[in-house]
Amino acid sequence: MTPPDPSTAQRQEILLSVGEVAARLGVPASTLRTWERRYELGPTARSGGGHRRYDATDVERLERMNLLISSGLGPAAAARAALSGDPVEVDGDAADFGDAIVAATRAYDAEGLRTLFTRKLEDLGTLHAWSDHIAPSMRRIGDEWYQGNIGVDGEHLVSDALHTALRARFAARRLRHQDHRPVLLACAEDEHHVLPLLALQCALAEEGVGCHMLGQRTPFSAISAMTLRLRPAAVFLWASIVHFDVGALSSVVDAAGDESELILGGPGWSVDNLQVATDLADAVAAVKNAIALHPVDA
Repeated sequence: MTPPDPSTAQRQEILLSVGEVAARLGVPASTLRTWERRYELGPTARSGGGHRRYDATDVERLERMNLLISSGLGPAAAARAALSGDPVEVDGDAADFGDAIVAATRAYDAEGLRTLFTRKLEDLGTLHAWSDHIAPSMRRIGDEWYQGNIGVDGEHLVSDALHTALRARFAARRLRHQDHRPVLLACAEDEHHVLPLLALQCALAEEGVGCHMLGQRTPFSAISAMTLRLRPAAVFLWASIVHFDVGALSSVVDAAGDESELILGGPGWSVDNLQVATDLADAVAAVKNAIALHPVDA
């Protein structure tokens, strides 16, 4: 006697009736029938006896729909998201985008978050996507965390999704040749919020400007040493929480001298006599101006 195919047995084990799926999701069976009638989210498999059953893919779609509805999305939008793989259909409105980000975060929909960020970056470009949609949505996530509506797990999930989307966008636009002096990007000592720096790296790449990225928690001594070695046109430092005065920056200021423009970004600085970029657009303009002030042959 030929033994049963393990893969066939496994597929048969995951075929569920409407009652079993309803119990799994914690919704009435009548709700599943409504979703099938209105949104075509019904069972696609059949049991050995010919009865319609939900397979693993069907159940996954229903679980996503249920999570998104529980997170505050309307059933029609949630159904479109469940069928397409996106967390929600979003138009150009910043508030709607923020709603989608919050809902996907509450639903722990990492794939959907990455899709939302990636599509917005592709549709608008990094500068406008970040300034008008992404940064406001991340502030909303912070507010939701402060109010106890989203935990640290959700905050980390959405941050990782955005990190992945920005890295992928930059990788697709990496410059092979640079006709300008180097640009150095780094987070200050003990600063781990690197997302604004990644956004700047992407926005500059879209402007044809390549960068050396040192990333988060970079000691000032390391920044100073690299500044002396590279003689960059611009050194951009980001700090969002830890407050530094000009004394802490003395080694970097000395290394930059008159050959490099030192540009600071973020609310973590307490300085009066150094250049501070107020937002992403200001940072991009400041770096491009530094490149013009310090040409390659200077």
